[in-house]
Amino acid sequence: MTERTEQDRVDLSGVAPQRRETVRRRIAALEEYDGLRYRTSADLTRLCEPLGLSSPSFYRLWRSWRTLRDPVALQGGKAIRGIRDPVGDDGFVRGLVDSMPRDRSIEAQVLEIERIAAAGAVRVRSRSALRRLVREIRAETTPLPLAASPEGTIGLDVLPIELSVDDGGLATLPLATIVLHPRTGAVLSALLSLDAPSPATMAAGLARWLDALPTGSGGTRVDSAVFPFARGPEWNGLWSVLGRYGIGRAEHEGIPARPGGVIEGSIGRRLLDFDIRPRMTRRPSGERRPLPRSTRLGGPIPLTEAQEAIDERVAAEARPDLYHPEGPSLASELRTMSGS
Repeated sequence: MTERTEQDRVDLSGVAPQRRETVRRRIAALEEYDGLRYRTSADLTRLCEPLGLSSPSFYRLWRSWRTLRDPVALQGGKAIRGIRDPVGDDGFVRGLVDSMPRDRSIEAQVLEIERIAAAGAVRVRSRSALRRLVREIRAETTPLPLAASPEGTIGLDVLPIELSVDDGGLATLPLATIVLHPRTGAVLSALLSLDAPSPATMAAGLARWLDALPTGSGGTRVDSAVFPFARGPEWNGLWSVLGRYGIGRAEHEGIPARPGGVIEGSIGRRLLDFDIRPRMTRRPSGERRPLPRSTRLGGPIPLTEAQEAIDERVAAEARPDLYHPEGPSLASELRTMSGS
């Protein structure tokens, strides 16, 4: 007897008859995505495009399905017909970027473009794709300091982000340990914690990223890291471990040796749609008080829930084709260093 699939077992009696086939297809895609051990942007594109959904819409449905398992909640959501990548909106976006003040952040420009497009009923690409396009347009005239980094260089940073999480009943800002790709501006990993920045927390963040990094020979081998914040003797152990695996220290004169320097030099002053608060990096958790707008995700929320929200945004980033042949071994050493 053929095993029944999840969409066959679900009760669709509450779903409008004309929407049931759509809901079945969505359940199949959401279940497949939920079952993936490592989720990439390629998986996201493969699953959401046949449904005619944008990446954010797919994510909203996925989170709803994981929490509620309610097929009625899956019958809404507007499909975007004729999805193309890239969307033919380059001229529209370029004109707006050229007309905006150059001192505005990439994220502020993206939000303004989305507002203008919505007001004029103009369809533009997803936010992550729009962010990449704006970055490319800006780089033609005023490139960010790290935009010309070698393909095999990763950027490391650690700082609070404007997201309200619960720390024993107190609302606080979590510290995000970041791995990114300076050349493309893609955020590769973001590990949240309440701990002070240290070699151990950075080792944990790197190990988490390496767990999902391919070990094959396709693409570009990771061979250097830029992290000017890590200059004291306490960081020598981390650099020593990375060096043994062929990841050297990349220097860049235009990046200040402070929290947030790599992020600002690669993607601007916002991270995954959140403001960054680099000046609060060295403050204890109880003194990293969030602003009122930090509650937009329902905060203060548990750190685990905040991590899920961040992981969703990271998964939507377009990942560069990187690999490291000894990634698992390096990740194991780094986990030992982090104490995890």
